[in-house]
Amino acid sequence: MKKQLTLLRYLEFYDAEYWSFYDRNGHFASPFYHELHVNLLKVLYALSGKEKFLTIALRWEQYSKNRLNCSRAFLRKAWQKIIEPEEVVLVR
Repeated sequence: MKKQLTLLRYLEFYDAEYWSFYDRNGHFASPFYHELHVNLLKVLYALSGKEKFLTIALRWEQYSKNRLNCSRAFLRKAWQKIIEPEEVVLVR
C-alpha cells in the first residue's frame, strides 16, 4: 500500500506534458517504454482502483496518438542519445 501511495505522489514527475519520461532525470521514454508505461498504469488501476492511475494512463495514451507529440518526443530522445551517449560494454 505504501509503495502505491509513493508512486501516486511522484507519478506527475514522469509527465513531460506531451510524452512520458523514462526516469526522474528527464530522459524521454522510447515509444516502446511509453506504451509500456500506459499499459502498466492501466494494470495498476485494475489492481488498485485508484483513479489517478487510469487518468494518467489515458492522458499518456492520447499523447501517443498525436503525431506532433510523437515527433517532438522522437527528436528529444534522439538529441538525448547524441549528447548523452551511453557507455558501451563489450563482452567477450
